[in-house]
Amino acid sequence: MKYFRIFFLFAIMASFNFHATAQDIKLISGDVSVLKGQSAISISFVYDGMDVGGFTEEIYLKQKKSEFKKAADGDKFVTQWKADFKEKDEKKFIEQFNMGMKKLKLTAEKGGDSKYSMVVKTIKIEPGFFTSSGGFSRETYINLTIDIIETANPDNVLATIKTEKVTGKSDNMVEMKDQQTRIALAYGASAAETAKLIVKLCK
Repeated sequence: MKYFRIFFLFAIMASFNFHATAQDIKLISGDVSVLKGQSAISISFVYDGMDVGGFTEEIYLKQKKSEFKKAADGDKFVTQWKADFKEKDEKKFIEQFNMGMKKLKLTAEKGGDSKYSMVVKTIKIEPGFFTSSGGFSRETYINLTIDIIETANPDNVLATIKTEKVTGKSDNMVEMKDQQTRIALAYGASAAETAKLIVKLCK
């Protein structure tokens, strides 16, 4: 386990980039104008095969568990990590997306039977870290692929939006010190920027 930790640490250090990340949100295929005139869109989230800090989710969580002195605390971290996707990240995404879509009077909701659906797939999560004392910090960011599909025919992908290196930031130091909150903020920021792009393309 000791050598695993050393490898994990060096792998992270090797990937450090302390410059600000440049976020990129763009339509990579299709046409989002099909959403014009729609009042609702179903939304679902996919996390299969995502990269977490340069590792598979399984390896990342294995290492995080090893950092706790008590096994029970490590298990608690993993349980909370899994729960936060629904309790924090997805909730934040939907909340911010709906705020941004008010101009189109369209609301995203989990489930439902709307004509179109939005599938939000997480490609990468960079948990980052925050140092309030003026030392080095690593930005927390996420990469997503968002497909707009026909609900009755899921294989019919009408449009795909890609978001890269959208960061989770706050002026609140308490929020910035909490990794899970930073990740939720990144989901919220991604949703807001995605909504802004859709509104722009639907004019």
